[in-house]
Amino acid sequence: MSCPLELEWSMYVDEALDAAETARLAAHLASCAACSARVDALREETRALRAALAVPDDVPIPAFRATARRPAPLGAAAVLIALASSSIVLAELAGTLRWPESLAWLNPFTLSDLIDVLFATLIFIATEGKSMLTSTIETMGTAVVVALLVTAALAAVRRGGGAAVFSGALAALLFSTSGQALEIRRSEGLVSVPAGETIDDTLIAFGQDIEIAGTITGDLIVFGQRVAIRGSVEGQLVTGARTIEIEGEIGGSVLSAAETVTVRRGTIARNLFGFAREITIDREAGIDGNGVVFASTASVAGPIGKDVHAFAGDVDATGRIGGDLVAHAGTLRVRDPARIDGNVIAHVSDETAVRVSPGTVVGDVETRLRDEIGPGERERGTGAFLAGQAVRFGAAFITGLILLWLVPPFARMSLDTVGEAVTSAGVGLVALVAVPIIASMTAITLIGLPVAILAMLAWLAALYLAKIVVAHFVGKTIFDRTGRPAHFALALLVGLLLVFVAINIPLIGVLLNFVLTITGLGMVVILIWGLFQDRALLEH
Repeated sequence: MSCPLELEWSMYVDEALDAAETARLAAHLASCAACSARVDALREETRALRAALAVPDDVPIPAFRATARRPAPLGAAAVLIALASSSIVLAELAGTLRWPESLAWLNPFTLSDLIDVLFATLIFIATEGKSMLTSTIETMGTAVVVALLVTAALAAVRRGGGAAVFSGALAALLFSTSGQALEIRRSEGLVSVPAGETIDDTLIAFGQDIEIAGTITGDLIVFGQRVAIRGSVEGQLVTGARTIEIEGEIGGSVLSAAETVTVRRGTIARNLFGFAREITIDREAGIDGNGVVFASTASVAGPIGKDVHAFAGDVDATGRIGGDLVAHAGTLRVRDPARIDGNVIAHVSDETAVRVSPGTVVGDVETRLRDEIGPGERERGTGAFLAGQAVRFGAAFITGLILLWLVPPFARMSLDTVGEAVTSAGVGLVALVAVPIIASMTAITLIGLPVAILAMLAWLAALYLAKIVVAHFVGKTIFDRTGRPAHFALALLVGLLLVFVAINIPLIGVLLNFVLTITGLGMVVILIWGLFQDRALLEH
């Protein structure tokens, strides 16, 4: 008699089965040493997870205080004023930060280029998304894992429970349900599907090394140190690892995150979304849909049926691309025997960074330069520059007043120690990089598209509010140190003046702008996280 599935043993440990099923599994357990060991391990995991996630009984619950309700029309008007004033300066955010050229592909502040590409990608997903994925399980599982990994960082700041939340993320993924059948395999060593084996459902696999040489008729979701796909996956492939090698046939799209991603042979019937230090598409590989890659170096030697969007330090294209090649890169090379049926659009800082061999591009080659000297630096000291700064200052002041009035906890934020400041900057840096990635992953399906758009809008709003929050803290600290606490409006005014002067200092202003932005962003994230936790305690 075959052993029960691991899911059945998990339900047995959780006491989620009826009496008959429980008796049947207990009888099998008495005669099977392997299953007995498996059940002992599951019970140990359950005990550890419950202990890690348990809320102490002595957590103080703050007394509930009813707050006075402000007139709804006034609050709505305030929000509209804030949105209107902030829209004046939102477009200027693109020129405030410049990163080293080697890291320019990671800079989310180049809004004039990146936001255009982001929304073009989202629109494409919206029109093609229904056929892009036939199941939402990879979106749900990946979103849960990544979102709770970010939650783990915040939990570690407050309670040191990052490892426990990470375990909870894995548990949530393992026991997530889907409309189709599901098989789960995990091991501390090798997890394999040998050649000749067929799995007629979705497979989720965790292990040190994962090798898929057989056939998966559903979706494949795998996480490990090394992932090698040499068989056939009829659905979607979602994978995260240190190294990923794809040599088989993928019937859907591929979403991959790794240090290195290599597509050696076979075909990807839909699209490739790759996040890695190095992404390589060999000549014997093929992608029928689009390629969207985020990498330090990206090499495209195999044919791609539609468009390629590359965000990379170096992009090297020698294969055939059926549509456009759009590169946001440090350097772009299009070399023989490449064949680009559409246009080549290169976003670079220098015309010499683009090298295109004659006869390789059917359409046009367009080079769009990123200025080495920002518009603010070219015009610094002129009347137009000062007028623009005055408008931005006024918009920031009005937005800050409304924010501190509508959300009083922002006015009470503080960084009492250097450690808290460093923690806020670290959390802000994680949020700066992680939110666009999570939004892109969530937007793969039509279900997640609205969530991704809302997340990006919230991300942009938080970026704008970051320096306002820091400015109020600076002004408040100055008045507190003098022994004469001031109204939040006066503290905001003084703080904004100092921040605007600091970020416009030649040479070091850019660095100060970046540090203030990630610090303020971290303060916003930590405050919102704390408000949600306080609300959860009140509800319980």
